[in-house]
Amino acid sequence: MSMSFPETLMISDGYDTANTSNDRLLVRDISPFQAAVERGDAYAWAAVTEDWASGDTLIAVENNDTKRDLHIERVVVGTKTTGLAVVHVGTGVAIAGDAAYTLNLNFGSSKTCSVTAITDETGNGAAAASFIGRVKTLGVLANYNYTWNVRGALILPADCFVAVDAVGDWAGGSATIWGWFEDAQ
Repeated sequence: MSMSFPETLMISDGYDTANTSNDRLLVRDISPFQAAVERGDAYAWAAVTEDWASGDTLIAVENNDTKRDLHIERVVVGTKTTGLAVVHVGTGVAIAGDAAYTLNLNFGSSKTCSVTAITDETGNGAAAASFIGRVKTLGVLANYNYTWNVRGALILPADCFVAVDAVGDWAGGSATIWGWFEDAQ
């Protein structure tokens, strides 16, 4: 008994329709970050534009979720004056300062995240025992936003944080950290 198949087969996941033609399935690959955005598990935390003194922590984001790891997607830093920024990680300290702006990147999602996101942070730094180490030093040109694409390679378990410090005095500096949550391994 032989079976015959149509020349073109339509496949749907309920959202998109894929066309199979000539025995080829056309698919779109998405990154883990994009998948997290679609689930409502991706966020951005921002420190608004402000003048910063040397050594100030523009922003710190601590993962407080005991069941999920925070994967950092990118860090964006900008200033009106040329300067350096240090991205560092730490643990074991209560970060303190003003609340940073938090945004779920899926505007249709009502999910919230379990983080402490602080701008003008005062509880950590190279001299504090919380400082694990410098991850990256960013050279930032005046009136330019520098983006460091980490693509999830920086993973923060519960009670660990990532922070951005100014090196030298900055006029009009800002920083944004983008990340997503995945179940802890």
